[in-house]
Amino acid sequence: MSGDRVTWTPTASELEQLTRAGTRLSWRLVGLPVLLIMVVLGSLIGTLRGWAPLGFVLLLVIGLLASGWSWFRGGRAAAREFATSYPVGTEVSAEVDDSRLVLHTATGDVDLPWLRLRRPRPGPDLLAVRDLVGGKWLMIPRQLFPDPWLDRIGPRPGTPSAPS
Repeated sequence: MSGDRVTWTPTASELEQLTRAGTRLSWRLVGLPVLLIMVVLGSLIGTLRGWAPLGFVLLLVIGLLASGWSWFRGGRAAAREFATSYPVGTEVSAEVDDSRLVLHTATGDVDLPWLRLRRPRPGPDLLAVRDLVGGKWLMIPRQLFPDPWLDRIGPRPGTPSAPS
């Protein structure tokens, strides 16, 4: 593959920071919407049924429990994923060319065509990007995804799959 390449050797503190960032991101993508939906449903159902305070509190508690569970599960999943793919002291890398991003991790290579990736959410520690094939959010350490590569995500103007 000819193109740009970056390498990175994770440290324990970087892995901890990635886990914290992954937990927060996972909660914002899953837990927060669940909590907001439960609050709105609690208000709406409570108002329509005439038991506003009780219905609101009940669904708020359910929403808080679901949101807390999302935080817990997201943190465990992020810790497991980052520790497996980017072990401390192991060199990992990423390469790009005009058509794709390839991540070389401890668990193997991940080949991601640019046209599969949408809705980038760059943060200081992680890039969250939506994979159109599975519909999942991918979390890529920013050490493996410099800012200039952000312009490559999604269809570029003039390509057949670009939205009109």
